[in-house]
Amino acid sequence: MILMRWVLVATFLLAFHCATARADCARGADYQLSVNMNSVTVCPFGTARTCGSSISLLRQNVADGSVVVVGAGTCPNGCYVDTCVAPGTYRYGWATAYSCSEAGCGSVRLFQVAIVNNALPSDCTPVSNATSTTTMPPWESGGADASIPDSIGCPGGSGCVCTASAPADRLAVRTLDGLAVVVGLCFAGRRAARRRPKRDRS
Repeated sequence: MILMRWVLVATFLLAFHCATARADCARGADYQLSVNMNSVTVCPFGTARTCGSSISLLRQNVADGSVVVVGAGTCPNGCYVDTCVAPGTYRYGWATAYSCSEAGCGSVRLFQVAIVNNALPSDCTPVSNATSTTTMPPWESGGADASIPDSIGCPGGSGCVCTASAPADRLAVRTLDGLAVVVGLCFAGRRAARRRPKRDRS
């Protein structure tokens, strides 16, 4: 009985470790966005592309479909910082979509949405100018169509399959599997013992 309790404790601890373990569940090429007042920071993720790429980063106003090219500016940490953005909902994405060669979980992102709520200060001075363009975004022609898909499915993609990557994590997973077998055998043994008829000691 005591052994059974220790096995259950060990199983719980290993399960917690595996849940927090580093995994190889790589996302496909994407964008990481953050909004601070009237500034939108856009960081390319899971790709060799970076701020200042020869491929333009576009900002599309969802309300009217208008498109501008986001200026590169100083590119802090390889990210675009789009300043003096008026209130509204915007789609940010490359003028040329990510390639399926950069798909991690079977898809690549076309755009990410940023919502700016703050009124634009009258004295706001943009760090880098955004310029109007007639370039057609790869996701669609424009407008407030909420059904526009924000990613492209890639051939051979079947969703994320996470596997432990570090040696310690792989050992933890294997140990957890072994403990699961032991727990199963213990429960099976206890059930068999309960079903076994008691001997008459008289």
